[in-house]
Amino acid sequence: MQIKIKDIPKLIEGMNPKAVLQVGGGHIDYSTTDVELVESNGFVMVQESSRVRADRYDIIDVPDTVTPLYDKLVLYKSYLGNLSEAIRLFDKSFSGVIVIDTMFHSGNNSNRFLDAKVKDGKVDHHSVKIVNTERHTPIRVFSNKHIQQDTDSMERSVLTTEQKQLLAKGVSI
Repeated sequence: MQIKIKDIPKLIEGMNPKAVLQVGGGHIDYSTTDVELVESNGFVMVQESSRVRADRYDIIDVPDTVTPLYDKLVLYKSYLGNLSEAIRLFDKSFSGVIVIDTMFHSGNNSNRFLDAKVKDGKVDHHSVKIVNTERHTPIRVFSNKHIQQDTDSMERSVLTTEQKQLLAKGVSI
């Protein structure tokens, strides 16, 4: 979408915060996406921000005493977390296996955990797979303990009130 710079005040004034604009064949939902206004030749282009929102994730080293299968746990701290953003968080020197807990994004379901291989800071997209874990699996208990400590993110999550209460009491869900 291109607009003239002089038209920005009118656009912003009448903007619905849930507005969805067609941009470059895709769309931007202003309620969930960071955007940038890029000026070029007197026009302003609205595009999705390329900035990674690191505050939406925690990356935690997984001790071998929990499980030797994974090197890092990636916790989504928001329902706005997404895989394409999370995989850009790794330093180029990191290689290993990660497990991703998407509970704050997708809820407490069978698709909650994913694992993937990372080489030189880049995730092998072909290696990403769903991991089925039981309630008392060590990596799930480890993740739940970290989630329990982040009460702000837990309150903003898609979890039910009952699930939040169980986690607050230290029950692995």
